[in-house]
Amino acid sequence: MIRRRDLLSKIDFAVGEGICWRYTLLPPRRCRYRRSSSLPQDGAGAKSNGLDTPSADRSAKALNVGDHESEEKDLTIASAMYRKITSFAPQITPFILANSQTKIRNHLKVWQEQLTKSTGQEDVNPLRLNSNEEAFQHDFGSSTFSTDEDFAVPDDPVYLRPGDVVDLSYNDEQILAVYVRGFTNQSQFYTMYGRWLHRHSAHAIFAIEQMIPPEDLRSIHPYLPKDEIPVENLDKLHSLSLAVPREAGAEIIEKLTAFFRSTNEIIRLNSRRLDHIHDIVAHPTETSFGLLQEIAQKIMQKDNPADLTDPMLWAVHKKVLENPYFRPAMRRKHRLYPLFIIPSKADVKSVEEVRKWARDYQEADIDNVHKARSAGQLRSNPFYGFVKTAQAIIRNSRKTRMISPSGAIGPSTVRVEPTPPSWAVCKQSPLSHGGRTEKSLASNEGVVTPFTREESQIIHFLHFWASLSSIKYKSALSSLGPMIIRATKMYDGLPLGHSTGYLLLQELGMLPPWFDRIPYTQNLQLPHRGIPSLPTRLFQKAQASAQDFQLIDSMEGLRKDWGDLPVFCIDDASAREIDDGISLEEIDETTSWIHVHVANPSAYLAPSSAMAQYAAHLTETVYLPGVQYPIFPPEITQKHFSLTKNRPCITFSTKLTTDGHVMDMQISHGIIRNVVSITYDSLDSVLGSEIASVGTKLTVGGEMPWNPSEPQSPPLSPLQIKLLYKLCDLTAARCRKMEQKGAIPPIYTPIGAGIEVYLDQTNSQENLCPTQGLIRKARVQGSQYDGDPIIVMRAEQSGDIVRPKPSLRELIAQVMTLAGEVGALWCAKRNIPITYRGTARRLDPPESPEIFRRDVLDPFYAEHGTIPIGMLVHYTRLLGQTTSYSTPKQHMLLGTDGYARLTSPLRRYPDLMAHWQIEATIRREAQIGTSLIGGTDDSYLPFSRSQVCSIIQRNSVRENIIMEAKQFSKRHWTTQLFHRAFYYNEAPLPETFEVAIKWESNTGSLTQVGWVKKYDFAFHLPENEVTLREGGIKAGDCWEAKIDHVDAFSATISGSAIRLLERIDNRPW
Repeated sequence: MIRRRDLLSKIDFAVGEGICWRYTLLPPRRCRYRRSSSLPQDGAGAKSNGLDTPSADRSAKALNVGDHESEEKDLTIASAMYRKITSFAPQITPFILANSQTKIRNHLKVWQEQLTKSTGQEDVNPLRLNSNEEAFQHDFGSSTFSTDEDFAVPDDPVYLRPGDVVDLSYNDEQILAVYVRGFTNQSQFYTMYGRWLHRHSAHAIFAIEQMIPPEDLRSIHPYLPKDEIPVENLDKLHSLSLAVPREAGAEIIEKLTAFFRSTNEIIRLNSRRLDHIHDIVAHPTETSFGLLQEIAQKIMQKDNPADLTDPMLWAVHKKVLENPYFRPAMRRKHRLYPLFIIPSKADVKSVEEVRKWARDYQEADIDNVHKARSAGQLRSNPFYGFVKTAQAIIRNSRKTRMISPSGAIGPSTVRVEPTPPSWAVCKQSPLSHGGRTEKSLASNEGVVTPFTREESQIIHFLHFWASLSSIKYKSALSSLGPMIIRATKMYDGLPLGHSTGYLLLQELGMLPPWFDRIPYTQNLQLPHRGIPSLPTRLFQKAQASAQDFQLIDSMEGLRKDWGDLPVFCIDDASAREIDDGISLEEIDETTSWIHVHVANPSAYLAPSSAMAQYAAHLTETVYLPGVQYPIFPPEITQKHFSLTKNRPCITFSTKLTTDGHVMDMQISHGIIRNVVSITYDSLDSVLGSEIASVGTKLTVGGEMPWNPSEPQSPPLSPLQIKLLYKLCDLTAARCRKMEQKGAIPPIYTPIGAGIEVYLDQTNSQENLCPTQGLIRKARVQGSQYDGDPIIVMRAEQSGDIVRPKPSLRELIAQVMTLAGEVGALWCAKRNIPITYRGTARRLDPPESPEIFRRDVLDPFYAEHGTIPIGMLVHYTRLLGQTTSYSTPKQHMLLGTDGYARLTSPLRRYPDLMAHWQIEATIRREAQIGTSLIGGTDDSYLPFSRSQVCSIIQRNSVRENIIMEAKQFSKRHWTTQLFHRAFYYNEAPLPETFEVAIKWESNTGSLTQVGWVKKYDFAFHLPENEVTLREGGIKAGDCWEAKIDHVDAFSATISGSAIRLLERIDNRPW
């Protein structure tokens, strides 16, 4: 053991030329520092700038407290601290970041103009507050974009820049700090308290751009780490109070402190309105959404958003975060999109009533122990009736379903044979709607009494707290849920948290045992029958308009008849709508036209129509296992727009040489006649894919009640096969050409696992408003669910290494990319604002992406013929993020100067909006008889640039929310499957699994997340003795592991490593 005196002499260490830090260990586990201008000599403390470095005697006195046991504990901690400090010390060397003076940008703009130029539409944008109650849930914007400059949706704001002042989340606190610089996985901040912190940039939840001039940061650079700190050391080092000398950061601290004081003054002057912020901005009866700027305008009573100062925005943001009811809609991207979910006044009133009842019930229950007269007061409380009724329902539920500590009750002992629905035709992920097996619930006490209105409010709170997570963690309300669980006296031994609250709702029959809460999350804003909301109203209007829909072609007279040209519509067997098809028109031996024909609903729908408004709200078709929410009514899509013979289309054409050189590009409208439908599997068998599909199937609940395979596609003619071969050759040549411009090769990536869910329920598949788990109905009467869903996992490919050869699926995707390039460049030449996609480059990457590719990625690929996904992810992180703009921008991963998504108008609203812009331009050119290349007039377009900008920002929010929802919903059903297979033996599972670690966690957690080969689901793998013997879990590893726990509530599967199967040594990323 290191002796105290020896430790104190060793704790001083040099961190840079002429700079020394000394740490004095103070119980309990605290440190303070002094700075000296040179290393101490002979143990004596040196002086610098009037600050005395504490001597060894003072340090020893500081340590000499407590009993012997505490002393030994302190010495153990100190010894560990010494080892960490000495291992870290070499990293702290002087470093001065070059001045990167840039233009100060406007921050936090609000939107301008309406989506359409017509009036009388229902507001459809859930990103804007509106004083009109009927149209409360928002419209596509109002007021301050400049029409003469592009709104940098998240161009500049994607990455923090040196000098940006942020609200930094750290240890459940919000700290004012300035961003200094970024590393690969960490960002460096300097706080108003004079300390440096390393955190992921996602912890910066609000920012004011360039508040501190970047050159002012030079004074503190010599005292900051010059590189990332190992995540396992972060918290230990932060606890050492690694502060920068006060004089070095004095000017920065002064500016931060002045800002902090001005913010507090605003809070003081507006305390009444800020304390009642929810009452001011909330809707009376419906959940609403509000951007920070809009909330601030209402609170600060500013009609002009330009009148909002930075301290005002900061003050409102701080108070909104402190309010227990406001929740960020996108936690991980809150800085970019400061959107809040605002529960209705009615919901908040209900919760407050429940809180009062809970407090009164606890007091009456305590008094009842001592005073008989309190019994009447206890029985009159709604909690008393709720507890009695809940206990009876729970006892009844446990006759057929076991409980588990994993956030779900077990499968029913009552089996229900599934019956195939009338619509059962080989479709993946069949829609499941509503329905349940409801029975009169009887117990030993007799028939269960339905919950009263007041008692149902308690259930509503449980749903609000446990299912929707609408109560902030550690808020004053967060203790109410555990109190309700405890009051039932039915969950002894289980944690009194959200998972047990969720379990309680399942046992009460309020939620199905398999309930997927993702479709009901408030930020997803999906329509549901029986739940009044803006999405439901928009859906109902779209359905009504579909009943009397009439085809009126806005491109009539401008269409080309494609005649007998074969158009190959290639898609999965499960596809419900066909968006696109491909044809090849040979000119000579060296030149051909590749045509991408795309469905054309935009020619028949006005942007102001009810169906278009619903599509705008939804943004894209939401595909979840067991249910989907299309942007258009399926009957309209199937009857009029999905590609088949004699259907209208918009065509993106590229004249291509055999070496992949583009000679010409065109956009036209037409009618396709000769459609050849073929699946990817059939195409693989015809053309001979180099990648075999490796299938793994896992099922619980029995087999699907219909044949899951489609009939084989009709045989292709020799001419058609020849055209497809040439199409693949031309696409491969184009890919090689794009690689020369920096594009990532179209290497094969794992397809992953698909999840199919079947619920034997009563409602029609065609109804777009699923009623799975009708919360409002369930609040007033418990229900029992007999039987369980059939869940099937089909995994085609998986792994941690991308393959060296593209599949036919990848080549077809490259043709779609080519169409996106054609459309983007065609629009760019005419200055047409659409949703362009491009790369937002990192401003200060830790290393050059070009050098990394030249020296690491390309040589590795050339030698091994494969690229580890971890290496590919690292490269893309160095490049930057792909995001959306209203002007063209280089897309680094695709190697294009411009790109837009244009080939899925039946599934994505941005594609539809771009088609409207293109069609207006084609009609205009036909009208005036000349090309609009180089033109600047946009008066003929249905969407101005400012409108496109606001739509892009809204869509960016929606796309991220939907992406996360899809991922979690798939995790939910995967976990449901493994929960039943692992705990209840409904399906045989392997004893062990191969777990690939694609990249290492940068959160400091001792648990790494890998992906299970052959099944492709996330697997949480904590460090244990086995992994530590191998030096820990590293990116590129493949471990043999076994499942230990399946958590149905958090949708996680975890286990233990058994042995290391494979490791990539000398990993260069």
